[in-house]
Amino acid sequence: MLTSLGYIAGRHTEALDYYRQSPTLLRTLGNACEEANTLTHIGEAHLALGDQRQTRDCWEQAADLYQAQHRDDDARYLRDMVIAIES
Repeated sequence: MLTSLGYIAGRHTEALDYYRQSPTLLRTLGNACEEANTLTHIGEAHLALGDQRQTRDCWEQAADLYQAQHRDDDARYLRDMVIAIES
């Protein structure tokens, strides 16, 4: 629900306010799949705001979760994106 509100908000700063509440809740609920997706979206919002460090941190966390879930294509995509923003 919180991730949907972040997406619907459409404004990156507001979206981050909603998104930031989600990973902890999802972790508590044991929903690592949605936690990874949410971290990806948080990284996207940070990128749109020009914060590459926060983007990298979120995407690396999400990539680790994706890898643990055997979502190898998703993990590889985010790792490639991290390399691209650091270039």
